[in-house]
Amino acid sequence: MARPIKMGIDYFPMDVDLDSDDKLSMVIGEFGIKGELIYTKLLGWIYKHNGYYSKWDEMEQLKFAKRVAYIGNPSVSLISEIVARCIKWGLFDQSVFESLQVLTSKRIQSTWLDATRKRKDRTIDEQIWVLGVNDALEAEETPKKAEVIDKRKESKVKESKEDKKIIAPVVPKKEIVSTRRNFSAPTLDELSDYVFQTMGNPKKPRPWPEDKCKNFSGQIFDHYTANGWVQGKSRKPIVDWRAAVRTCIRNEMEKTTTFPTQVAQEAAKSVPVAPTPVLAKKTLEKPAIELNFLFERWQEDQSKVTIISMETLHYDFLKKSGMISFTQEEVELIRRRALTHSPAAANDQNKLQQLMKKFGLLEFFQKQLSTGKKILFHVDGETTTAA
Repeated sequence: MARPIKMGIDYFPMDVDLDSDDKLSMVIGEFGIKGELIYTKLLGWIYKHNGYYSKWDEMEQLKFAKRVAYIGNPSVSLISEIVARCIKWGLFDQSVFESLQVLTSKRIQSTWLDATRKRKDRTIDEQIWVLGVNDALEAEETPKKAEVIDKRKESKVKESKEDKKIIAPVVPKKEIVSTRRNFSAPTLDELSDYVFQTMGNPKKPRPWPEDKCKNFSGQIFDHYTANGWVQGKSRKPIVDWRAAVRTCIRNEMEKTTTFPTQVAQEAAKSVPVAPTPVLAKKTLEKPAIELNFLFERWQEDQSKVTIISMETLHYDFLKKSGMISFTQEEVELIRRRALTHSPAAANDQNKLQQLMKKFGLLEFFQKQLSTGKKILFHVDGETTTAA
């Protein structure tokens, strides 16, 4: 019987000033020491089991909650809120989580690569991989390089004994090219469809407009077609064009670019595509788009939309639009729910007000559903109005 392939690692490095990291500080500021502990325990959970990622479905959440029960017995909902904030602040990769419900990050994968550099049977899932695919393949050559180094050492010992000059074997160059054997470059339509599916879906938070997806697809296609579908300064052949596209999307989301300035300037000069009636929803104001998305998702599964998904600006937008109001009894009920969630808010009126606004939004959603509404806002000409 074949020995199972080990994916996890037995230990991982941790910075001594981890709590001073800006991203983690945002989580600690909201959830206190529990936020930091849950995050570090999640890292251990990921590294131990799958090495560089972890599924985050209902079963995995329950198993993890049982594992960390000794930390004040945190609920699954609290853990989910902490995870949502970790994703928002970039501690986990947002695009992979939204498409596959998987927790991972560039830093996690880089640490795993370094820890497993001597494993000969290491494999990766290219859908989950957020680093360059070639980075992983290059790292897998390490055992071969180690073998060559050992032979060189052996040859030097033999030379000293026999007083003969022995030429050490040469490391084969660019063996990775052979992995591109089955590579097939996409057409412009295939690439455009993939970009739209990844970033143009209106059900995703902050989706890209169709004209941005189209222009961005054209930039990627022109760039890689011109350079022979290679990437980076070392001009390594691309073995998975979808992974390369996802890398370009992440760079764009981080306000960086991998394209020549000339191509970017030409794309900026291109004539925007006129919106069709189907895309009229994209002219809504940003808070209205976000509220529509949250309301639709809440109708599909209320457990996936918690106060962690809400922003006080959403409540303020509804108030300004004259769409939200509560009786005194409803206000008191919302206040009790906020204090139950965070008893410490009783001594912090600013925090209490913010929590009440978020719980008020959930109450507002319930009211709208009872009236039969399926969407909160639509476009009337050029004006955002209540549906």
